[in-house]
Amino acid sequence: MRFILKLRKIIFPNYIFYNDVYRRLCRFYVKDAVKILHLGAGGDTIGLSGLECKFGLFVSLDIDYRQMKENSNNIKIAADVNNLPFKNGSFDLILSDAFFEHVKAPDRAIFNCFRISRGGSRLVFNTPNRFSYISMFNLYAPRFIKNIAKRMNASRRKYFPAYYRYNTPRQIYSISSRAGYQVAVFKSYTGWPSYFDFSPAFWLFFAAVHYIIEKFRFLSDKFSMTFICVLHKK
Repeated sequence: MRFILKLRKIIFPNYIFYNDVYRRLCRFYVKDAVKILHLGAGGDTIGLSGLECKFGLFVSLDIDYRQMKENSNNIKIAADVNNLPFKNGSFDLILSDAFFEHVKAPDRAIFNCFRISRGGSRLVFNTPNRFSYISMFNLYAPRFIKNIAKRMNASRRKYFPAYYRYNTPRQIYSISSRAGYQVAVFKSYTGWPSYFDFSPAFWLFFAAVHYIIEKFRFLSDKFSMTFICVLHKK
């Protein structure tokens, strides 16, 4: 692991993990927010509920209340994103970390986000690129191959079905526009390979792949790992 950390500094000297990029955006917009909703909050692994807002009203929402067992937030609600139990214009800011790829009907979900948002509010989210090799693996690899990869990576993450129906630039712009949002920020991000720390050889190979993807814009637009977006309700 120390060897890989050294390689990160050499090959990717200016890169930071995409979650750090996402959190910076969240911190920027949270300054002007009064009421915040975190969609698909789960255990809040990157600590979004620790962000400060004016009146400290931060709502964590997940479809299964048990998924929020380790979430430190005091306000937790179990609900479906397609049937959000809030009045129109309830929130100033909605946050979502790696959530929309698990939504079967993103059109309805984004419309519901628009409905419960106030004028001038933002929806800040990150989600995998459907055409990244990780997403393609999740979509098409047999289950036993996925289990082998999970054991190799010593991952304890719980598996959730992923549909990737809001996970290309065209889908994000089209669905957002139909709901009434303007796409204010759209960033593609690749960074270093984070799934191969168990093997220096694998890590070096995929580091080369990531480097090439980021080096050439036409590849980055198509095959980057993650999209980080901000939607604006005018």
